[in-house]
Amino acid sequence: MILLRFNCQFAVENLIPAFRSTIAKQLITKHGLNQEQTANKLGLTQAAVSNYMTSRRAIKCREKLGDYYVYVHSLACETAEKLAKGKTITDEMKKDFCNLCMKLKEDRV
Repeated sequence: MILLRFNCQFAVENLIPAFRSTIAKQLITKHGLNQEQTANKLGLTQAAVSNYMTSRRAIKCREKLGDYYVYVHSLACETAEKLAKGKTITDEMKKDFCNLCMKLKEDRV
């Protein structure tokens, strides 16, 4: 059996939920936004943010990445800071995330 798995598939299933979860938690706990405001900044529903806050999502990524999770967490905290201050745009955030993904690929994560 040949398994055809693309790098972006790993990102969609694992990295993006962990990334969003950390951003949501930072926006709420560090920057004082409520779930609705956080959802609006991230383009998500309030229910999705609620799930991120209770850690129902993104747990598997932390386990799969192990020590490499620090890269995801660091970028997510930087992104949350920019979002809270209104200093980031979606394209910049996507570019930063793609760069993170490429770094993980280079390190064979």
